[in-house]
Amino acid sequence: MSESVGFRFFADDVSVRASIQSRVKPATRLAYDLQMTDLMVSMLALIALSATADVQVRLKDVAAPSQDTETAPPPVAINGSVPLWEYTGAIRDTGSGQVGWTDAQVAFGPVQIGTKPFLDLYGSYNAELKLRLYESERLRAAFVFGVYRVPTAAESRGIGNLHASAFANPYAPVWLLPFSFAKSFSFTRTVALHWSSTALYMASDEAAQNHLSFGQTLFAEWRTAPVWAVRAHAGITGVRVSPVMHGALSFAYYGEYVQGNLGAGRRVDLAGEQSSFVMLDAALVFQ
Repeated sequence: MSESVGFRFFADDVSVRASIQSRVKPATRLAYDLQMTDLMVSMLALIALSATADVQVRLKDVAAPSQDTETAPPPVAINGSVPLWEYTGAIRDTGSGQVGWTDAQVAFGPVQIGTKPFLDLYGSYNAELKLRLYESERLRAAFVFGVYRVPTAAESRGIGNLHASAFANPYAPVWLLPFSFAKSFSFTRTVALHWSSTALYMASDEAAQNHLSFGQTLFAEWRTAPVWAVRAHAGITGVRVSPVMHGALSFAYYGEYVQGNLGAGRRVDLAGEQSSFVMLDAALVFQ
């Protein structure tokens, strides 16, 4: 197995997945896909109902805006959109959190703990800890540490090409341990830049799967309205093992009770091989 295979865990490589999925029993695969699809549809239906209530509240605010609404700064992005590599320097207020497809988290003082439910559902159990290091009106910084246990043959799990992966570990489970220093800087009330420097260690019983790689990502965010934002993403990951560059565009919604984002991008490695990926999240927020 090549040394680069573990560091394209979230890439969309159709040819690799096609060869891997051909070894999975069709009936078992179909049943698993149907169960996971039903779960996701149920979650999206619940979020849609909550979004309706959220929009009604926003319409009332537009009809009779308060002074606090007009002067308060827009919310700061809490999460990135590229798993393992993209983070922000902000954490949630104490006692607040979210439950969503990509991230579920809650904050206690300067500490935020969470997990990525879509990976948990696939059997890649994980946990994340985020610690606030510094916070001012314009600049925020945080340390992020994660633990991911990826089971043997993780490539056989998933819903079609949603969060499709070119990662293949048919012989043994692996541990992924990302360490990141994340920063966020607000240039104005509507423009912010988030960038993170990450070291990713992979540990496995297979000696060939033990690696340390590095990555640098950033995304710029423009708040086109109090609850809407346009994001531009870029970065290079897997340095020292298999460098991969990416670029993407996404759109985010920041409601009082519902938040989400949707985007797409491209990855390219040093050999010129390209792949597409989709960024999708929807979450219920509690204060």
